[in-house]
Amino acid sequence: MFDIRRIIGRPGPAALTAFWGARSFQARCLEDRMNKQHLINEVSQTTGLGRDAAGRIIEAVLSKIGEQLVSGEEVRLVGFGKFCVGKRKPSTGLNPRTGEPINIASVAQPKFRPGKILKQMVS
Repeated sequence: MFDIRRIIGRPGPAALTAFWGARSFQARCLEDRMNKQHLINEVSQTTGLGRDAAGRIIEAVLSKIGEQLVSGEEVRLVGFGKFCVGKRKPSTGLNPRTGEPINIASVAQPKFRPGKILKQMVS
């Protein structure tokens, strides 16, 4: 694990600001994530469409994927990956307060399996 104190001693607020910049570490981490709005902006810039049109396209794609999964079908995007529904078997758990065994019902869970091209891009 990286420890800044090893490099600059016990840092004060000025040293931390100089090291990390004016934004907090958490804010910097959140900026590195892509959410739906960031995706809409990127699609809009890449395709030359307006943000509204790009947003409607993203919403349509996500809702169609969801509809297919609800109906029990899988969605394959060649090279990107496969969305499917997996079933988790029923199991027995323990109530943490009483220690009594409880039955946990089976559930359907959406799953994603990355495709070959996506795996190569990430590696």
